[in-house]
Amino acid sequence: MRPARFGPFSYPFGGEGRERPLVTCWVLAMLAALAPVTAPVLAIPVVGYLVRVLAASAAGDEAPVMGTNVRELLQQGVAGLAVAVGYLIVPGLALLVTVYGATTTSAGLGVGPSQGVALYAGSTVVLSLFLLAAYLVPAGIAVYTESESLRTAFALSSVRSVGGHAAYFSRWMAGAVTVSLASAVASVSLQIHRVGPVVASLVVVYTAAVACHVWGRGVALSRER
Repeated sequence: MRPARFGPFSYPFGGEGRERPLVTCWVLAMLAALAPVTAPVLAIPVVGYLVRVLAASAAGDEAPVMGTNVRELLQQGVAGLAVAVGYLIVPGLALLVTVYGATTTSAGLGVGPSQGVALYAGSTVVLSLFLLAAYLVPAGIAVYTESESLRTAFALSSVRSVGGHAAYFSRWMAGAVTVSLASAVASVSLQIHRVGPVVASLVVVYTAAVACHVWGRGVALSRER
């Protein structure tokens, strides 16, 4: 039985593997931070484990092990990245273009009130679309783990029943806040001399596992109620 004293924060240590999967992901994240050129490759097993965490949490299971069926782990990592990129690529690019346009326009001269209102409205819409896409990513991954079909993960009819539920919304918000706070802490930790990447990678990996557990529970509750 996994310890429940600290709720979701103890989840990564509660499964059969205990701390081993977290430590493995931590080492991979440190290597990626120290050698960024290896990050795309090293991210695959880490994402694969996070996909397993989300799927196990959606099923009400303990934290999964990482070392079993490495081929499947890598497939899950590639699929998890594909789902995330598929949902985020278009609104993400639109958001970057909008931010760049807002920055260059604000730096220029002669920006009238009407242009300012249009710029604000456009950036708000683009940001909303990006957040909506990010909101659907965990639901899409959960659908993929059940169907093992990437096409189903992008089907609106498949993710709508999960994403439209209040239980999923509240858990997604909790996970998103956790990730946002952890990102800020990790960013500050990187400034620490020598040990910065070590601390930052631990913060990122641990909070990512916690967030995926919370999102998985949101998926489970959306299906139970």
